Amino acid sequence: MHLVLDTDIGTDVDDAMTLIQLIGSNKSPEMTITTVYGDTGLRAQIAKRYCKLAGVDIKVFAGETKTLSGKDIWLSGLEGSLHEDLDDEEYESLGAVEHLLRCANDFEGELTILAIGPLTNIAQACLRDPSFAAKVKHLY
Repeated sequence: MHLVLDTDIGTDVDDAMTLIQLIGSNKSPEMTITTVYGDTGLRAQIAKRYCKLAGVDIKVFAGETKTLSGKDIWLSGLEGSLHEDLDDEEYESLGAVEHLLRCANDFEGELTILAIGPLTNIAQACLRDPSFAAKVKHLY
């Protein structure tokens, strides 16, 4: 099994709590993270920082910044403000949608996605590869 946490981490505490719970449950060796919505690079850096603080190295991929509906993006402006030197946190150069598509092919029938942010990365993956959904075992 491979688990992808698709998250808009950084605005509210719920995504950080989910990430830490997954790390604590020892699922992190089989896990990657994708970010979605707004400043996904900043969100990826926040996720990397939380992983570092928890003592794990999990690959993080920045994803889609805009919604498919075109709705305005809402950010509090406080995202990452409590963390110094977030620019030092490096994330993967491959985009989140491309990562999801690769995972679907590499782990066909074994891929689980926990999507706790807007579903834009998932929707884009479905649009780019109509067989994507059939390759995913579970989408929560």
